[in-house]
Amino acid sequence: MALGRVLGVRVRVHWLFLALLAFASAFGALRQAAVLLGGLLSHELAHLLVARATGLAINEVELYPFGGVARVSGDLDQDPYATALTAAAGPFNNFLLLALGLGFRGAAWLDPALLDFFNQVNLTLALFNLIPVVPLDGGRIYRSYLSRRYGFVRATRRLAQLGRVAGLLLLVCGVLAAAMGRIYLGLFILPAFLYLSAVREEGTAMFAPWRGLLRAGSELKRQGVLPAGQLVMMEDAPLQDALSLLGADRYHLVTVLDRQMRPVGVLSEAELLEGLSRHGPAVTAGELLHRRP
Repeated sequence: MALGRVLGVRVRVHWLFLALLAFASAFGALRQAAVLLGGLLSHELAHLLVARATGLAINEVELYPFGGVARVSGDLDQDPYATALTAAAGPFNNFLLLALGLGFRGAAWLDPALLDFFNQVNLTLALFNLIPVVPLDGGRIYRSYLSRRYGFVRATRRLAQLGRVAGLLLLVCGVLAAAMGRIYLGLFILPAFLYLSAVREEGTAMFAPWRGLLRAGSELKRQGVLPAGQLVMMEDAPLQDALSLLGADRYHLVTVLDRQMRPVGVLSEAELLEGLSRHGPAVTAGELLHRRP
């Protein structure tokens, strides 16, 4: 359900959050639900403010009972530094609110139970979102670091695997707790969220290099000049192995070597893109050279 717009960004509420509000209303816990909503909104507002300051465009935010998901307009691999700062802003905001809440402990004009709940909400939101799996903030921060070493796609795959493992572990904890007579609904909802989100993130990341190739060519035409990057690959290596190392910040030339480590040709990004569209990612660099018109 659409909630409105904040700083020009569409804010939606997931049905799970609406279900939580209905549950809270039925059991007289609307004040606690309002505190949770406030913590989530401030968390996402922090993301939006830092995203705007760093030039990262966010087109939609969806609120869940345990956090929010910001959908970026463009490619997450375009600026890892901006992505990491934007991701860190949410948990940092909740830590600030926690510090504020602790500072007001003992204030006579505040409900102690509600203030304790306020502190618990902000501590939980901060710590949960720092778990290093995508699509959580901790995963986005860690991916920004790993992308510099392994490329965006490989980094996303690694963190998506961790997300699926984390989801399964939480599910096991939920089942064990249920076997002991304690039912924690969150330990059944969160695993499904983490697992399905990890699958979606991994699938989306597969298209990032293709978009990078298209964007680099467009940037070169628009600016007239772009820094060059050099890659070296074996002639029997498939083009998909080079995809994760390409980006929009520079135009790459790929030197192709044979098994004797001798250069047999050079491929430009335009030729890579054409080869990928015609023959698919499994075509080798050597085959693409031989298929030149």
